[in-house]
Formats: sequence, structure tokens, C-alpha cells
Amino acid sequence: MASFPLTVTVTPNAVQVKPGGSVQLSVHVSNVSDIVEHYQVTIVGLPSNDYWVSEPAVTKLRPRESGAISVRINLPERGGILGGRYVLGVLVTSPYQPNVARSADLVLDVTAVSGITLTATPMTASGTSSASYALSLTNDGNIDVPVDLVATDDHGKARITITPPSVYVRPGGAQAAQVFVEGPSLLTGPERRSTITIKAQAAGETRGEVPLTFIQPPRIAPAVFRTLGIVLGVAVVAGAIVIGGILGRNPPPPPPPPQVTSTGQTTGATSAGSSTGGGNASTPPVKLEISAITVNPAPPVAGVQAVLTATVTGVVENWVWEIRNPDGNVIMTAPDPRQLAFTFPEKGVFKVKLTVSTADQNASLEVDVEVVELPPKYETATKPLQVGPGQAGNNAAPCSEDLVALGGGVDVVSEAVPAPPTVVQNSFGTGDGAILTQWTGALLNPGAEPVDVSILTICAEEPAQYSTESDGQTIVDPGTSNEFTLNCPDGLVVFGGGGGIRSDTVVDTQSFLEESAPVEDPNGDWTAWRVRAHNLAGGSQPLTVQIICGEKPDAYAVVDEQQTVVASADASVEGQPTCPADTVVLSGGAGVTGEIPRDPDTQTVLRESAAVITSDGSEAAQWFTRLNFAAPVDQSVTTYAVCANLPR
Repeated sequence: MASFPLTVTVTPNAVQVKPGGSVQLSVHVSNVSDIVEHYQVTIVGLPSNDYWVSEPAVTKLRPRESGAISVRINLPERGGILGGRYVLGVLVTSPYQPNVARSADLVLDVTAVSGITLTATPMTASGTSSASYALSLTNDGNIDVPVDLVATDDHGKARITITPPSVYVRPGGAQAAQVFVEGPSLLTGPERRSTITIKAQAAGETRGEVPLTFIQPPRIAPAVFRTLGIVLGVAVVAGAIVIGGILGRNPPPPPPPPQVTSTGQTTGATSAGSSTGGGNASTPPVKLEISAITVNPAPPVAGVQAVLTATVTGVVENWVWEIRNPDGNVIMTAPDPRQLAFTFPEKGVFKVKLTVSTADQNASLEVDVEVVELPPKYETATKPLQVGPGQAGNNAAPCSEDLVALGGGVDVVSEAVPAPPTVVQNSFGTGDGAILTQWTGALLNPGAEPVDVSILTICAEEPAQYSTESDGQTIVDPGTSNEFTLNCPDGLVVFGGGGGIRSDTVVDTQSFLEESAPVEDPNGDWTAWRVRAHNLAGGSQPLTVQIICGEKPDAYAVVDEQQTVVASADASVEGQPTCPADTVVLSGGAGVTGEIPRDPDTQTVLRESAAVITSDGSEAAQWFTRLNFAAPVDQSVTTYAVCANLPR
């Protein structure tokens, strides 16, 4: 999640583009933080960053300001991405703060284009009985095209063989074929010209066509025939000998016909004649081979769609993708040609295998794909609670799975002026032993109207050297107040804390918190948490104090706001410290501390203390505390916010 929140919407969020075309998008960004921030747009999921451009490249937004970034996607006419549907990511980030990021989905439909071009060499060939031609098929489109090659003869007398009769042409690829034509030979007379039409057909439609000319000269040229007539007039016998000699010089017989032939129709022979009609040459099939499997983005991220692309040579009839998870179990098989869109469900090393085949060949390639995890998360969890007049209530706000609680509080959700006279009875983390997974809060409503309350938990991935400790040894006598300060282990700093007069199962409605706040040690490090509570019960009660500590994170700071409150029998004190830029709040609180020593007759009541969550509910950078104050002399009241730059 972003260090400072932003919202991102894309208009339109679904577009269709044909190769060579372009589309204009508007990316709307709202800065809902309290600082000035810069934003840039990146399109994730296209093969190249050359396919898109944004204007402006970077936009600056003030707090609560919105703006639009124009993005144009341009697809090349040839050599771009395959036709089909893609889900792209429109990622908005800060060029100066890498952790400030949010994305929105864009559905891109690339129009399928079949661009088959058919050419032949030579276009004209001659032979007394046969000739051959070389065909070339290229695909300038963006989809794989299976092509059937069909031949016709305008005289209906030629025997035509095409090898192979069908080819599979990949986008940007080419395939070759041979045409062998045989026709009945002529003894004499004028030459015969036949037009052989070759058509490339796909899905019943003609995608390319080329006319070939087959010239058959007579075996005896007309001039030779006239000379022979003169010679026959002088000597019939000599002429017969000459004619016999000439007729004896016939060319070699044509190659044996294929097994299945038909006049004027294509057959599936496996050999082709030469361009001069002089013999046959064997054309070996192109070797089927997978040279690479690539993934975009690289490395892929768990939970984010990736595109797998195979580089294959040769004609492919069948495609089979197989993906195995880190445990070795097959989690997906698919027949997608060349490209496969897949979302890896977790981090780890996955096995990706592609097998391609024809009737005669097969090839396979297996690669290891390491999937990484998104950076550790930070979130604010809340749980609503309504407390009726004269009633007490409690609730707990749990963190998402695999996250731990770093701090929390009780927030009174009210616009009433003056604010309701609520009383926080306790506020602390709970969970499984030393791992806290939620925050529990209890509140008393002595007023005449119901009060809406929100229990709040600051959650994150477990930080380094995460440590929690509770102490319940301090006793609060009836009608008195007492406090206790709990320290972190050596070398760690405080993340949060809390406590109250409580048992494990019952909230004591006759006690309340006066103060709860972090404590700075003589070296200037924040390493402790102090809780002060008041006991209105008839007997002594234990005060439980809790502290949450960890290794000092990046940009760790405790922000405090000190104010002097004049002597009063009933004063309301509020404070809302703001964390530094690039940080979020972990916890906070308030207490009678500062330049003026605490007077023993000073009485405080903690009314509410919680983080100020952003409008989209993603995170918080402020901590608000309200307490009631009664003292015979002026006192210093300080409100606190514990801040850090957590990965999110």
C-alpha cells in the first residue's frame, strides 16, 4: 500500500485496439494525503514501454487535490502482441518515494488480424511433362493461422502435388511448401500453357492466392518436323531412322505418382519435382523446437497476473502448458498457443513446462520460475461498536491473516459538539500468546445518547525482533490512581502499548484509563510505555500494562505536541500529532508530562485515543487523543504519535 494514500481510476477501463492503432486513456489520480506528492504512470503487461506514452510524465498534486494524466497506447502494425484479451495494470507511483503506489486494471482487447501473404518462385516454369515451384507463406498478422493449400488447373489435365498440403504459420513467421505439376506430354504442335492457381485457405476462407504458369513444349519442335518431311521425300527409310533416333531421345520418366491423386486436385505427396521437370528432391520437415520460455513481469509477483511466452520453431499442431507449484503438484494445464496468462498464487519456485507436437514430431521445455511476494503489508483494521446510554461495551478489531498488531486504540465516531463524555476503560492487544493479532477496547458511555465507537488496530507484517510483554503486578487501591511503566528489551524501540484494570474475561466497569503513552529514555530513545488508571471499585484491582517492541524501523520517530492547560476543574484537551513525510502511524497516546511537573491532585480521564484513518481506509499518518483534565494548577499535557516507514 502507499505511504500516503491516493486513489486511481482509469477512463475508459476497457478498450479495443487493432494492430497499428492507438487508444487514449485518462488516468485520474487523487492525493488524499496531507502532503504534496508527485505521481507518474506506468503501464504494466505490455511487451515494451515503447507501446505507451503519458502526458505529463510527472504530475504534482497538493493535499486533497485531483488531477488527470493522459496515456496513449500505440500498438505496432506488425510484430506486436498476439490478438486476444489482456488485463493490464495502470500503476501510479511517486518517482521520489518508491513505496507510494496504487494500480487499477485496464482490459485491453487486441483485434485478431490474420495477415497471410503467399508468394511463389518461379512464377513460370516449363517442362515437357513436369515442373516444380517453391511456395512461401508469411504471417504479418497477430494470431496463429493454420493454412490449407489448394491447387486448381484451368485445363483440368495437370496432376498437382503440394508438399506439405497444410502448414501452421505463427505471427511474424514463415513456412515453405513445394508444388509439383505433371501433365501429358505433346508430340508436336504449339506449346501448351496451363494456369495453376494456388490458394491459401484458413477456416474456409481464401487468405492468399498466386497464379503459376506451366509451359509444356512439344517433344518435336515444328521446324524439326518440317525438315523431317523433306528428308522423307528423298529417302523414307533414312527419314524413319532419323525419326526413330529423335523419338529415342525422350527425357527420363517422371517420378512415380503419389498414392492418392486426382486430376486438378491437391494431393499429400512427400516429394516435389525440380523447376525444370527433371527429377524429385526430398524436403525434410522443419525440426520442432522450443528455444525459450519468458515471463512478464520478471520476476512474477504472487497474486499478480503474468504472461508466459514461448519461442517455438516449426509447425505446431498441439500445445500443452503445465504448471507445478513448489510442492510439485500440477495446478494448471492449458492448450494455449505460444502465450499463456496465469496468476501465480504464492511465492516460491514453480515448474513451467510446455509440450508441442505434430503427428510426427514433439518437443518440450521445462523451466523454473521464481515467484516473489509483494512487500510486507500495512493496514488499518476497524470494528464498530455502539454503546448505549449508561452502558459499557467492548469489541476487538482483528488483523488480516499473517499480520500482527503494532498498536491500536478506541475512536469515538461522533460529530456532536461538545464531544460525548465517553470513558476509555481499557485498550490493549490480544492474540496467541506473545503474537498479537487484534486490538481490544472497552468504553463506558455515561451520557444520555448512544455512542458509536470504532475499535482500531494498526497491522503489519511481523517486524524484526517483534516482542510483546504484559505486566499485571501493579495494584490500584480503591478510589485511587496508579501507574506503571514497562520497558522494551535492550536494543529495541517501542511500537505501541496499552493496558487497563481488567481480567482476562470481564471488563471492570468501575475503572478507567487516565493516560497511556510512550516514554523516552535518558538517551533520547523511545523504549517504554506508561499507563495510568483509576479504580472506582470497592476493592484493590491489578493494573495490566502492555508494551509492543521491535527492531528500529526506517524513519522511526515519535512526534509529540505539548500544550499548557491552565488550572481547571473540567477542561477538555485534544491533540493530533502528524507523522513525518513517508511514514505512517503505529500508535499514540497522551499524558500529563512535559515542562511542568505533575501535581498529585491532577485528575485525567482518557475519552478516546486512535489513529486518524484516510478516507479510503488504507492507512493513517496522524493520531488523535482527547482527554478530560482537572487540576488545581497549570499542567503540561502532551499527545504522541509513534511513526515509521514500514514496507507496504
